[in-house]
Amino acid sequence: MDSSAVSWVAALFAMISALALQVEGIDTVSAIYGETITVPCNDNKKLPEGVVFVKWKYEQKDGTSQSLLTKSIVKDRADFDASPEYVGRLDIGKQNELLVSNATLQDQRRFNCMVATTSDVIEHLVNVKVYKKPSKPEITESPKHLDVGKLQMIGKCTSKDGNPQGNTTWYRNGALLESDGKTVEITDTAMQAPVTGLITTTSVLRYAAQKTDVRANFTCNVQHFLDKDQESSPVTFPIYYPSEKVKIEVLAPSPIREGDSVTLKCSGDGSPPPASFTFFLKDKTENVENSNNYTIESVSRDMTGDYSCSLLNDEKLNDTATVTVHYLDVLLTPAGSVTKEVGQSVNVTLSKASSADLVVTWKKDNVKIDAPTLQKLAYRDAGNYECEVTAAAVKGLKKTSSFQLIVEGKPHIKNLIKKLGQDGKTKTLSCIVEGSPKPTVQWNVNASTVNESPYVNGQFTHTITMIPQGNDTVYCTVSNKLGQDQYTVNVSTYSRETNDQTKLIVGVVVGLVVAALVAGLIYWIYMKKSKQGSWKTGEKDRGSHEENKKLEENNHKSEA
Repeated sequence: MDSSAVSWVAALFAMISALALQVEGIDTVSAIYGETITVPCNDNKKLPEGVVFVKWKYEQKDGTSQSLLTKSIVKDRADFDASPEYVGRLDIGKQNELLVSNATLQDQRRFNCMVATTSDVIEHLVNVKVYKKPSKPEITESPKHLDVGKLQMIGKCTSKDGNPQGNTTWYRNGALLESDGKTVEITDTAMQAPVTGLITTTSVLRYAAQKTDVRANFTCNVQHFLDKDQESSPVTFPIYYPSEKVKIEVLAPSPIREGDSVTLKCSGDGSPPPASFTFFLKDKTENVENSNNYTIESVSRDMTGDYSCSLLNDEKLNDTATVTVHYLDVLLTPAGSVTKEVGQSVNVTLSKASSADLVVTWKKDNVKIDAPTLQKLAYRDAGNYECEVTAAAVKGLKKTSSFQLIVEGKPHIKNLIKKLGQDGKTKTLSCIVEGSPKPTVQWNVNASTVNESPYVNGQFTHTITMIPQGNDTVYCTVSNKLGQDQYTVNVSTYSRETNDQTKLIVGVVVGLVVAALVAGLIYWIYMKKSKQGSWKTGEKDRGSHEENKKLEENNHKSEA
C-alpha cells in the first residue's frame, strides 16, 4: 500500500473503534456441495445512511476471526485478504452478499458481515450448512446362491459421499425387512473421507432363505433429505435346498411291447436338481452319475415288474414304478406250403399266448372267412390261408401267420361236349377237365382254333374247332404228374350224322309204338280171361303158376 492508503485505513479503524457495535441475529444458509454459496449481508436489506465500507469475515476453529474481503462504498471496490482456502473462490454481490464458489464441507462455518457507517457498526452473523446427496446405492459382495435355512450375507449396500449420511433400508419383493435376530440381520456403518469430509454408508444384510425365495429380488434404499428415495438395482439368487421327494418315470411307447426300449428317468425336487441316482432293476443295481436316465434295450416279458430309484447311495429317498411288457406268441400249424391230394384232410391248429385278450381273423386269398375246417379236400380248398391275431387292448401288438394249401389230384375228364358249328360244317368239341397240377390236353385231330377257359378250383374247359373228314374217332387225352385220362367220341360229317340220327329216332319211335300195342293186346286178353274165370272155381280164377309166369315173360318182351 502507498502512504495515503495506509493513513486512510488507520484513520478508518480508529473511527470504528470509537463507535458502538451493534450485532443482529444469526441466520443459517444451506448450500449444495460443489455449487456456489450465497451468504446474505444484513438480510439483503438496503444499507443504512452513511455507510463507509462492508467487511466479510469468518470464524476459525479456534474461535478467532479471519478477514476475507473489504469493500469501500466510497471507492466502490473490494479488497481481498490472502486466505489460502478461499483464493479465487470469493466474490461480492450487488446486495453486498458473499459469494463462495465450489462449496465444500470446510465452508460449514459462521460468516460475519460487518457494515460500518459514520456513526455505527452493524454485524450480521450467518451459519453456513453444506449438503451433498449420496450416490445411488449399490449391492456388492453377493453370494452365488442361498442355502435354505442358512443365515447368509445377501450383500453390502453402499452409498458414497453424502452429507449428512443417508438412511439405508432393505426390501424383499418390495416389503421392508427388519432385523429379528433369527432370519434377518442388518448392520449399518458410516465412514467419513478424511479430505472431503463426505460420508460413505454401508449396510450389510444377512438373511436365512426359504424355498419361496426362488424368484425373490432384494433391493436397498437410501433416504436423504435432498433425495428421499434412491433404490439399488435388484439382486436375485438361486435357492439351494435338498430333495424331499424322488420321482421315477417310465419313458417308453405306451403300451410297452417286447422289443421296445424303456428308459427310466429319476428326478428329485431339490435345488439344484440332483444329478446322480441309483436304479434298482429286477436283477441288479446300477449307480448312474451325472445323469438321471437309465435305458433298458429290447425288453422282454420276463422284465415285467417293479423298478425303483433313489438318490445316489441314499436308498431312504426313493420311488417305484411298475413296468408291464406285453407279448404275443402265435404258432400256426401247418406252415409254409402244404400239398395234399383230393379227398385227404389237413388238421389246422392255432396256438396263442398273450398278456391281453386276443381277436383272431382268418382270410383265404385276402377274403375274410371263418376258421377253416379242411376235411375231404376239394380243389376249391386250395389257396393261401392267413391268420391275424391281434391284442385289441395293446396298440400295435399283432402277428400274422399263413400257409399255402395245394390240392392235387389225377386228371379227370368230366365230360366231352360236341356241337355243330353255325356254318353247318365245323364241329366244336369241349373237353371239361379237372385235376391238379393243371393237366395238359392233347387231341388226336388237327384243330382250326383252340380256346381254353380260366383254370379255377382245379377245373377248366379246353375247346377245339375241327372239320370232320368222315366218321372220325376223336380222343381227348389229359395228363399231369399223377396220371392221365381219356375220352373218346365219334364225329362224322354233317349229312351222314344227320341221317344216322334220323334213323335212330324213327326206329325208337316205331319200337315204342309196337310195344304199346302189344302191351294193350295182352292186357285185353288178360281181362277177358279174368271175367270168364269168375264164373268157375277159385282155382281156375287164379290160374296156374305156369300160366302166370308165361304171361309175365310176354309182358317184359313186349316192353323191350
